[in-house]
Amino acid sequence: MCASTPKPRFIYITEYDISIDNGPGINEREFINALYKELEEQIVCVIPSPTYPKKYFDSRIKYAKNHKNFNKFKYWAYVIDTLIKVLKLHRKHQFDALILRIGQTPVVPLVLSWFMKVPLIFKTLAKHSSFSGKQNWKGKIINNFWQPLFKIIIKKAVVADTVSIPYIEWLHYKFGISKDKLILIPNGVNIDFFSPSDQKASRQKLNLNKFDHLIGYIGALRNNRNIEMLIKSIKFIECNGSVGLILVGSGKDKNELEKLAKNEGTADSVIFTGQVPYELVPEYMRAMDVAADLTLITMKIGNRLSNSSYSQKIPQYLACGLPVIAWDVVDNHFISKERIGEVVPYGNVVKLSKSLSKILNLDVESKKALRKKAISYSHTNLSINNLTARRIKVWEKAVSDLQQSRRLDL
Repeated sequence: MCASTPKPRFIYITEYDISIDNGPGINEREFINALYKELEEQIVCVIPSPTYPKKYFDSRIKYAKNHKNFNKFKYWAYVIDTLIKVLKLHRKHQFDALILRIGQTPVVPLVLSWFMKVPLIFKTLAKHSSFSGKQNWKGKIINNFWQPLFKIIIKKAVVADTVSIPYIEWLHYKFGISKDKLILIPNGVNIDFFSPSDQKASRQKLNLNKFDHLIGYIGALRNNRNIEMLIKSIKFIECNGSVGLILVGSGKDKNELEKLAKNEGTADSVIFTGQVPYELVPEYMRAMDVAADLTLITMKIGNRLSNSSYSQKIPQYLACGLPVIAWDVVDNHFISKERIGEVVPYGNVVKLSKSLSKILNLDVESKKALRKKAISYSHTNLSINNLTARRIKVWEKAVSDLQQSRRLDL
């Protein structure tokens, strides 16, 4: 009788503080929760100690020193503490793979991969914001120093996932990693937290009964979100009843956007809520009729430009039953293909307003059907639990393939 093959043991490291309610913090928090749910004793996670332990603390996690939002002195104390903790854990558990979400520098993966001698895997491989060329001169000097080391360690990975189709091209171009090693896994959503509910009740709770129809955006108010185009589109919308636009969030461009709304004559139709607690975000989504996410990231790949869009909010909107309006780029084509919203040519305010009008003018039954399709798609394709299970299968296959290859070489 053959003995069953033991399941591989993984260690996962992220530099992001999951007690902070920003994009990376929330993304990593939900992922780690799903990871423990799926793998239980097979996984050990090592992360920075929480800035807000009352908000999030998990006794299963191994904590390193907090780097205080990547403070240049505290960060290196965090790096050293992480290295010591992980190597001690590896001596105890003998992990089968080292998995990281790469952070500010390549030091942790470089050192650990050298000493641990196990397959290296990256989760949510990115770095475009660091190497887009838009940094100040200090940032460019720092990034130019680190780039060769990033290239060494990224090429060393046996597999990596990333959130966007253009990102696969960009990572291959920038760091030389083979496209065969790159897997597309989109941002996911906690479908228990982001869930549909009674729209009227949500509007009553949030005092949003002023308008018959409500278009919404949730996130940072900054230039790459193209919120100014959303504000400009309001005056072109044609539908029965009053239309409002609610912008939930804060950012450096908030004052400029408020001025734009006044200049466009739409100030009375635009609500700026400012920053709201993360716990209230699903409630605001439930109050909306349609969501717009106009985020656009342009990546330079050699001599050409490639537009991408990988907003974390789109899966959240869909899970709450909201149809989504987004730009017509390859990452968003699933929206039109699945008929759970509309995609429009980048920068075309008139077509943006027509798409918004089209959804707002749907009859009650059509709106219900659209909401059901949005929820169904998010549950099947974008649930954080499903995407985590998919990642684990990729990791297990990578470890199995490598072990088999080594056996054949003996």
